[in-house]
Amino acid sequence: MWLKLTGSVLIVAAGSLFGFELAKRYIERPKQIRQLMNGIRSLQSYIHYAAMPLSEAFSQAARGVAAPVSDLLTATGAIMQKDTYLTPQEAITLAVKEMRCRLALNKAEVDDLILFAANLGFMNREEQQKYCGMILSQLEKYEQEALKVKEQNVTMYRYLGVCGGLTLVILIL
Repeated sequence: MWLKLTGSVLIVAAGSLFGFELAKRYIERPKQIRQLMNGIRSLQSYIHYAAMPLSEAFSQAARGVAAPVSDLLTATGAIMQKDTYLTPQEAITLAVKEMRCRLALNKAEVDDLILFAANLGFMNREEQQKYCGMILSQLEKYEQEALKVKEQNVTMYRYLGVCGGLTLVILIL
């Protein structure tokens, strides 16, 4: 009797935990997109107004945002300082591969970030300023989409986790 009750509670708890972990990605995605936008705005100002080298600008831009986006920007700056022959696109691609499991960004956001980095350093300041504005507007669209998806899916995954655990308990008993 006690063994069945303990097992049932553990199964429901595991199902709930699984549902909450699935919902966590949908909660984190809009936050990380917003942090990425803030990081790009900082990067934009460091490039345009301070005229810093890109590796330093990435490291400085990371100071204003929270992890894991700050870790991504810091890693990009560190990779560019360590391997000076790498382009910004190659550096950010390596940093994204390093951080992929910690980022809640979709493939579209990552692809746009890599495309953004591909054009850094190959344009003059005014063109880079315009390009930063363009990437920021694209990220705003992604953020709005992520908020809609979050509203739809967070509650669903939480309920599915709890209900899935309860269903499993009912089937076992």
